[in-house]
Amino acid sequence: MSCCILAALLIAHIMAVLRRWAVFLGLVPLREYDDADTLPSRMRAWSARPNVRATLGALVAVELLAGGTWVYAEHGTHLYRLGDQAYSAIRGERVIYSEDCGKPGERYALRMVIDESGRVIRNERVSAQS
Repeated sequence: MSCCILAALLIAHIMAVLRRWAVFLGLVPLREYDDADTLPSRMRAWSARPNVRATLGALVAVELLAGGTWVYAEHGTHLYRLGDQAYSAIRGERVIYSEDCGKPGERYALRMVIDESGRVIRNERVSAQS
């Protein structure tokens, strides 16, 4: 009997802790007896200062520039090919890329354009980096 009471108290305590974290993170609305200290209120108070806002704006701009450069450098070819395939699908064509190796150390890709009837319209050799 006492173990059931102890288990009920532990579960109630765990639920109270989880609710307090949810209130702090702004996921659950405040009750009238809850403490008004929440993460969104702290962030609003912290970002009310002009220097903090300017620093955050500069950090976001640097992060976007660095992230965009990395995505372009690492995934630019892949994203270009995906866009090419999507644009060709809108026009009713199907584009297939196939990478191949030519001479030792030389890599190239074949770009095949196929129409709706299944005929190959164009078959061209493109650079593996484009």
